[in-house]
Amino acid sequence: MWDYKIGAYRVLEKYLKDRKGRILSLDEIERYRKIVEAISRTIEVQKRIDDVFRRGGKKGGNKEGRRTCYRWEKCLRTNSETL
Repeated sequence: MWDYKIGAYRVLEKYLKDRKGRILSLDEIERYRKIVEAISRTIEVQKRIDDVFRRGGKKGGNKEGRRTCYRWEKCLRTNSETL
């Protein structure tokens, strides 16, 4: 999680570096905790989305029990119960 980046920046590292040399307030600690939680959920959802695309968006429907999605939005709607 420490290595999670948005653009070129490690989110958690940047948050702390911007506050280097001082004691964090309780609000800042709580905000950091929420950022950690958000990153954790984001990583989890990204893995699930990657799984959908790895399967080719296939989920029950035709005689083999699979349906192919040709648009990623449709795949996400079709497979939203797995997200």
